[in-house]
Amino acid sequence: MRRLTLFIVVSLTATPLIAKPEAYFSRSGQIQKHLLTDIAQTQKTLDIALFELTAKPLIRALEEAHRRGVYIRLVIDTGVEHVPVGIDVRRLGGRQGQGIMHNKFAVFDERCVTTGSYNWTNNAEHTNYENMIREDDPDIVHAYQMEFSRLWSDASPFSQFFSRHKSRRTHAPKKYRTTYF
Repeated sequence: MRRLTLFIVVSLTATPLIAKPEAYFSRSGQIQKHLLTDIAQTQKTLDIALFELTAKPLIRALEEAHRRGVYIRLVIDTGVEHVPVGIDVRRLGGRQGQGIMHNKFAVFDERCVTTGSYNWTNNAEHTNYENMIREDDPDIVHAYQMEFSRLWSDASPFSQFFSRHKSRRTHAPKKYRTTYF
């Protein structure tokens, strides 16, 4: 009886508790559709690290999520000049004053992460060969959340944007003020 019990316990702990990762490719033209769905389903927080953000459907979805009360933080490369209204934005270049901030990932409600070569641009969706993986493994999501926190800490405020739109900003939830700021 002990061997049977041990076998059952080991089998249950070895069984994945979440869905397997999902892979998407721009060839199918579906990456933006999946991102729009994830943004629409986000309820509390969305942390995004991108090189570039120009796709109007994604920008509109982020602005709508902000209006629903989702707290959104965006770390973006220093070359970007325009960002969605209502989003806390910081700019970051490459390490040691060289290079670029070339990440492309988002953490939705600290429960799911998307990552890959996909920039949130029209070219990525319609002309480039791009990819994206969606993962909800808690360890992977936590690793990306921690990396986002480091990037956020290293980045500079997007002061030009906020000086013109300060009244439309969302204030950080208390847990983010104590954890990240």
